Amino acid sequence: MRQSVKETRSRIEPLLLPGNLYESLKLARAAAECATTIWALRDSDKGEQSRLPRD
Repeated sequence: MRQSVKETRSRIEPLLLPGNLYESLKLARAAAECATTIWALRDSDKGEQSRLPRD
């Protein structure tokens, strides 16, 4: 069974991107999640937006 785990790992590892590119994609994904959250909050607060002063 351990041999099959090693084989699976060797199949998966080449699919991983090299350091900098992989980190960049992780950061981009995190930024996209933040933006999505901000948009969702902004859309849910549209009713209150008219009361708040604009900067």
